[in-house]
Amino acid sequence: MKIIVKNICLTVIFLLITGNLIARERNLLEKSITKDELAGVLAKGLEWVPVPAYSDRRAWDTMFADVRPAVIKSGEDALKFKWEIIKATDYLEFERSGNRSVMEGLFFARINALNALANAELAEGKGRFLEALINGVWTVCEQSTWAYSATLYVGGNTRLGLPDFARPVVDLGAADIGAQLSWIHFYFAQAFDSIHPQVSKTIRHNIRTRILEPYYEHEYFWWLGFDGRRVNNWNPWINHNVMLCILLIETDSAKRIENIYKTMRSLDKFINSNHDDGGCDEGPGYWNFAGGRMFQALELLHYATGGKVNIFDNEVIKNIGRFIYRASIGNLYYVNFADAGPRNRPDGNLVFRYGKAIGDETMMAFGAFLGNRNKSYNNPFDAADIASVEGRQPFIGECWLPDVQVAVARDKEGSSNGFFLAAKGGNNNESHNHNDVGSCIVYYNGKPALIDAGVGVYSRQTFSHERYTIWTMQSGYHNLPVINGVEQKNGGEYAARNANFKANAKTVEFSVDIAAAYPPAASVKTWIRTYKLLRGKSLTIGDRYELNENRGGNALHFLTACAVSTAKPGVAILEGEGFTLEMLYDASKISLRTENIKITDRNLNRVWGNNLTRIVMDISDKKPSGSNRITLTTNH
Repeated sequence: MKIIVKNICLTVIFLLITGNLIARERNLLEKSITKDELAGVLAKGLEWVPVPAYSDRRAWDTMFADVRPAVIKSGEDALKFKWEIIKATDYLEFERSGNRSVMEGLFFARINALNALANAELAEGKGRFLEALINGVWTVCEQSTWAYSATLYVGGNTRLGLPDFARPVVDLGAADIGAQLSWIHFYFAQAFDSIHPQVSKTIRHNIRTRILEPYYEHEYFWWLGFDGRRVNNWNPWINHNVMLCILLIETDSAKRIENIYKTMRSLDKFINSNHDDGGCDEGPGYWNFAGGRMFQALELLHYATGGKVNIFDNEVIKNIGRFIYRASIGNLYYVNFADAGPRNRPDGNLVFRYGKAIGDETMMAFGAFLGNRNKSYNNPFDAADIASVEGRQPFIGECWLPDVQVAVARDKEGSSNGFFLAAKGGNNNESHNHNDVGSCIVYYNGKPALIDAGVGVYSRQTFSHERYTIWTMQSGYHNLPVINGVEQKNGGEYAARNANFKANAKTVEFSVDIAAAYPPAASVKTWIRTYKLLRGKSLTIGDRYELNENRGGNALHFLTACAVSTAKPGVAILEGEGFTLEMLYDASKISLRTENIKITDRNLNRVWGNNLTRIVMDISDKKPSGSNRITLTTNH
């Protein structure tokens, strides 16, 4: 809680309807219990809550024992926070320039200050932070909306810019604040009442009018999934928070039952949209807010029904959890296809609890490692449990996720030393999509060599018809060919064909035909990209292609965080962080040049610094068919 496989060769055919994967109608939650049965087991009050009351000082003293000074110091800093209004022009900035950070920066500052004050009061228990917390609660309740400026459309508003009080928006921001205030009310309502009872009444009124009533009365929010549209991480993220609001605030028994069941039916839409292999096409950077939030909702249901709602033994639920360690490269680097950053900090407590719920020791150990690495005091409740498990990184040897068509392999299981490869097939209409069918990520000794740059700061452009004007979304800035001068196209029909994976103790190979990811202007019949890892020796990237015509303009592109130099024709040197690789190519038909990419976006700059390099290998062969072979190796 936060106030707080081997030797596999598979061909996967994506089932497409207007570019979207057909949802699997599992409906695990709805099938696990009827609404009438739920009425008999759902908690009627707050007896289900698995955390101590604010007044239980012995419990809080024990849980915060190791971090109390840091928690209180954060609260003391928050005492100085100025609860200024979020101005109309702060909201309008998104409509005017596409900048959502102006409004969201102020928004998140408030959330963080509330968290710091609440945690500090829980840790100290002397009332020193209560009045500042009341000021924060009061200011947030006076906000005209809890929604983000960028997502005011969710409530059906025809004009963005400023919120319409007549159409409350239940989006990520609103649901987060609703859940946060629900927990604050749970802990501090009695203490607030001793100062003035209107504070708790105001919290309850605002949660009811901004979250509960819109959720109860409407089904037009797209993220519910009831209109047939494919859902994403919004679904479990918001449903989890709404579920908290219902369980902590709603006192009407009939409404509790009806709408907890509604959250279950909606959450089923998210589970249905997931692949059997658990792969998250939004990338591991979204796992906390996709699979992780789904788990938190299932965990809440488990608590609130005395364990009667329990689907943790289902293999899909298990695989959704396992994805976070299957996508781990090591040392906080992750496979970052789609809108995911290469460095992520999953919630160690969450990973641990998920692993414990599904009985996965690897996941539990990874959660313990993350918890020790991150040293967060946001959730002290699992500290003793986590301390009993030795933390370690997974470093899995190989994994093939056939539904999302992602292959992962490394030189040696249990170690970050040597080559790490991730490659993908898929299609170009995935959630948070980049045009990257057939692309790869290569690390050496746990450090980046060939990369996916990730995504910059979100703006209006990111989620508009202009999305693919952003360079990080384009195939030409992924590790892919440009064919007849043409890059890949966005859309579900632009997809991989014949994805195949096989692995043994010595070799891992992934191949995929990427021709269909390019529009007709590319004039390509087949382009089979093959990645072959000879464990402990080398990594080869091979292409075999057949074009309808060769007009020239064919080139292989690679994006790297390394310094690149040319030793001699046919050999490029990649100098990375603590390693040197040789990139071997056929100089008789390939000429190599490099382009400096200046990084100005703050999200990208935080990871990659000021520059990246694009390696461009121009192919001189003018025949309609041919092959290329690029080998990465090191002399250690």
